Amino acid sequence: MRRTTLYYYLPSSIPWVNVDSLTKSKPWPYYPLKRQAGGCIYLHPLAKYPGPRSSAASRIPITYATVSGNLPFWLEKQHVKYGPVVRVAPDELSYSDPRAWKDIFARHPNRPYGMPREKGISAMFDDEHSPPSIVSATDVDHPRISRAYASCFTKSALSAQEPLILEHIKRLMVKLHEGQNQPVNIGDMFTFLLFDIKADLQFGESLRLLDTAANIPWVGSQPYWIRASVILAALAEFPLIRLISQWALPGFVKTQRDMYLKFSNDKVNHRLQSMDVDRPDFLQLIVKSKEQQGTLSADELRVNAPILMTAGSDTTMALLSGLIVHLMNAPHAHKKVQDEIRTAFRTSEDITMLAMSRLPFVDACLRETLRLYPSVPALIPRVVPQPGAEIAGLWVSGGTRLCISTLATSRSSRHFFEAGAFHPERWRRAETGEEGDGEKEIFSADDKNAFHPFSIGNRSCPGQDMAYYISRMVLCHIVLQFDFESCSETATWFERQRAWQVWHKPPLLIKLIPPKS
Repeated sequence: MRRTTLYYYLPSSIPWVNVDSLTKSKPWPYYPLKRQAGGCIYLHPLAKYPGPRSSAASRIPITYATVSGNLPFWLEKQHVKYGPVVRVAPDELSYSDPRAWKDIFARHPNRPYGMPREKGISAMFDDEHSPPSIVSATDVDHPRISRAYASCFTKSALSAQEPLILEHIKRLMVKLHEGQNQPVNIGDMFTFLLFDIKADLQFGESLRLLDTAANIPWVGSQPYWIRASVILAALAEFPLIRLISQWALPGFVKTQRDMYLKFSNDKVNHRLQSMDVDRPDFLQLIVKSKEQQGTLSADELRVNAPILMTAGSDTTMALLSGLIVHLMNAPHAHKKVQDEIRTAFRTSEDITMLAMSRLPFVDACLRETLRLYPSVPALIPRVVPQPGAEIAGLWVSGGTRLCISTLATSRSSRHFFEAGAFHPERWRRAETGEEGDGEKEIFSADDKNAFHPFSIGNRSCPGQDMAYYISRMVLCHIVLQFDFESCSETATWFERQRAWQVWHKPPLLIKLIPPKS
């Protein structure tokens, strides 16, 4: 058995190698390879699902897409070719069918948290001695952890945090005014801003990235060890490579990861020792709240801190960067955003949470950006429990891995009119009942059930209201005080990206110019 399994994972299953020619001329060890590959293609319970034959025979194609950072684009390409459900590995299906969201992620009578997550990448932030995080927690622990952090994202909590958030945005505007009329990497500025805000909320103190370079190496190390963790998790599917990698790469990756987590742990410890300081940060809300007091241990607060830092900062930064690019590529939408914001506000002091709720076109632009450029490029796969379940109208056997391609789902012409184009108007009618600037019924057939940028179910993102709020606030301040134009190639900015759980974005250079009037 071991010999069969080992040969199944050898490079001979690469699609451009002719397996038949190998097995005719080679000795007996190659026959198990042919039988295993043939069985996966023709006799496996997933054999009825469409997809590349090479993917049905081996995990090599999807692993290569993962390691190279092309997984979201590769999945989208497969769905365009094969349809709403694709067999992307011998034991894995990818969906772009909107019905799959509820079938996989939503609450069911015997699955209150949806289907279980695939283990591996979900534990990348967990220390070997730490308790499970909000990402890797079981269905027993997750409700308690989620409930504790939900208190940090309520509207009342957000209202209390508004002065703190505004302070950081004002510092951003000072930096942007200093660099006006010359190219500035707005992507870096958004990164510094979001990490400053999230550190202030999570650790009780800002990293002051907008003022000093002292903590930039810590922030900059994060996407690289996450990338390494994703790559190692993908390669670990192959026993031979896993055996080799156990002695080679993990030591370096673990060192980088441990350094990142130690910095975070030290910050949490410092805040826990100064709880007499009254401020509306996350630890204050959890530790001192009568409702949440004692809900989470100090170890649980530490293990979840870097997750909230990453999830809160990187996703919002991706949304803001994507929005800026789309506005520069769509002058008609850019002009409408300028008109709406500059009509609503005369000064920066007028920009408040309540006032921003009356900006329907800005909200439509945020939604359309998330549709075309999901902040989370790859969701953690789920596993079908035994004996199986019906997904999107078809029975899937237990043990099958499942993923929903957010990119393929929300950019599919099956679900949206002119799916590849930036049309914020499609959301205005859905939210306000307006048809908007002469728009007829061209978007009436859009399937909004295909759009879930923050996932659904009990494990959906708890911070989506904060992400929308910060994005609105930053956009309103920038548009009120500046016109902006591109200094780099924005038409291919999205295509030049790679993704390893988070987007790795190229520089986004723009020129900020004070408005003429």
